[in-house]
Amino acid sequence: MDEVPRPKRFALAVWAAVGIWSSAAASAVAQQTRRFEVSVGGRPAGTYHITYEQDDKGTLTIRQKASVRFAILGLLTYSYALEGVERWRGEQLQDWEASADDDGTRWTVRGRREGDQFRVVVNGREKMLPAGFVLTSYALWPRAVREAQKLAVVESDTAKELRSTATVVGQENRRAAGEVIGCTHIRLRGGVHADLWYDAEWRLVHQESLESGHRTVLRLVAIDR
Repeated sequence: MDEVPRPKRFALAVWAAVGIWSSAAASAVAQQTRRFEVSVGGRPAGTYHITYEQDDKGTLTIRQKASVRFAILGLLTYSYALEGVERWRGEQLQDWEASADDDGTRWTVRGRREGDQFRVVVNGREKMLPAGFVLTSYALWPRAVREAQKLAVVESDTAKELRSTATVVGQENRRAAGEVIGCTHIRLRGGVHADLWYDAEWRLVHQESLESGHRTVLRLVAIDR
């Protein structure tokens, strides 16, 4: 076979590299990060970030990172840190992991779907949970419970199950991240006390809740695309 001249070989290499780059770009993950400011009792207390990564195979990976610190009665300081990841397919949770430091108490949780249940390991101890719950990351509101009134809410960091009632308050516009976003307002009462606002993709826009008796607000300040 005749040898390809050097300039032509160079051109072929360049086009091959372009083809590889184009293929990688086509299969790249679509990523969005939502940055929330956290306030407790009306005072700044930290940050909460949610990153959504959608691949071309139908898997949505959701990563959370929280850092909160505030004073109680002006004397004691409470701190909380969380790193978590959830994997969804077809708007159905498949598994999640979380690592938290709750004011010195450490938690490690892993949960994986097995049919209509989840096998969950909390600090080395295993238990089973029925599927169809809502995690307290509240990053994505599951399709399966959008019409539900009574449901289980599971703490992302401890896997504790809290029986609650969900009410769809209605459609509302909220100003967040410098724009007006049409939202569905969902109210949770019972085991948890939270009001949640979701956009058209059922991704979190705003949260107001009571955490150990403290009014806690997550305000969306930026969306990085």
